[in-house]
Amino acid sequence: CHAHDNAISGFGRLASARDFHSRGGAMQGGFWANAWIKNLTIAVAYGAALVLFRKLSIPHWIILTGFHLSVLLLTKYKYWPALIAGDAARLAYLSITCFHQFGLLWSVVNLVPSICYFIPIVWLFRERWGLFPQRLSINMVALVLCSLMVACVATALTLGQILITPFPPGYVLNYGQVLAQLILGNFLGILTITPVTLVFRQFFLEGRGSWRRVFDYISESRLAFDSMFFAVPTLAFLVWMGKAEPQAQQFAQMAMFLPVIWLALRQGWKGAAIGGTLASFGIMILMPDRNDPATLQAELLLAMAISSM
Repeated sequence: CHAHDNAISGFGRLASARDFHSRGGAMQGGFWANAWIKNLTIAVAYGAALVLFRKLSIPHWIILTGFHLSVLLLTKYKYWPALIAGDAARLAYLSITCFHQFGLLWSVVNLVPSICYFIPIVWLFRERWGLFPQRLSINMVALVLCSLMVACVATALTLGQILITPFPPGYVLNYGQVLAQLILGNFLGILTITPVTLVFRQFFLEGRGSWRRVFDYISESRLAFDSMFFAVPTLAFLVWMGKAEPQAQQFAQMAMFLPVIWLALRQGWKGAAIGGTLASFGIMILMPDRNDPATLQAELLLAMAISSM
């Protein structure tokens, strides 16, 4: 009887092992299926978001670049190919529709997503140059340097596309002005989107991944209180003043940097990030024209305030 029980138990162990491997194979197949769905979802969502950010961007406020950098800083490396695919699909549609207007060379060059040029920079800062030294900390000097490098690369890419773009006869382009606007636009676009994105990343990590805990943490945060009851009303008043009195529009835009400094002195880099995002949108709301000199001066002052704070 003892031998018979051993044989039965041995068969049971063998059957259990076979069931385990069978279930493991099914689970592995399901994992790969889910991985494909996840990557496809990321590519489609990223491409759709790029269309939105592209429509909101102007030459001296290119928040599209800030969105590119934010996504690269937050996503895992294994999802970067999906990001490239999503951007490439958007650019392919653009190249096809603009082929007759800009020609073959421009259409082919346009097919390469700009994110491909940003990836080596972001990887170096994440892996070699200590952008995230610890899970809950960020190296601010590395973040500003990374933003500057990405802004310069984005500017160079745009200038390269301009050089191969066939303009109508007699069209004169001031390259010095274009260069200044593109550098400022890319850098301020990054400062508008990326730092505040990292603030919410830290909120999520400090809330231990639970959205309810994140909401409770934000509701009890002194940063949220200062932003809601000081920065937002102050900036709203400046916007109202600039809209109500056209003579005060330039003053209102130039004063947008003051809440940024106040929040930074009270709350550190998180205050500068949230205040900078709010002030950037405030300046854009008051912009009377796409190439308004007063708006460019206010943007330059704000970029200096955000990066230094």
